Amino acid sequence: MAGADERMQKLLKELKPLTDYERHQRIVALADQYGSGFAWAVKAEFEKRQKQRAER
Repeated sequence: MAGADERMQKLLKELKPLTDYERHQRIVALADQYGSGFAWAVKAEFEKRQKQRAER
């Protein structure tokens, strides 16, 4: 499980500077590469963190 957590942290950092369109394309690529469940989890975590940052 630690490998998945590390991978997710790395992907979250990669998604940060992308535009919405680029981010969507990267999520689709993640779904193809790792499966839709993992891609959905990355997207949900990214959106959660973005919302937390906006509330600060």
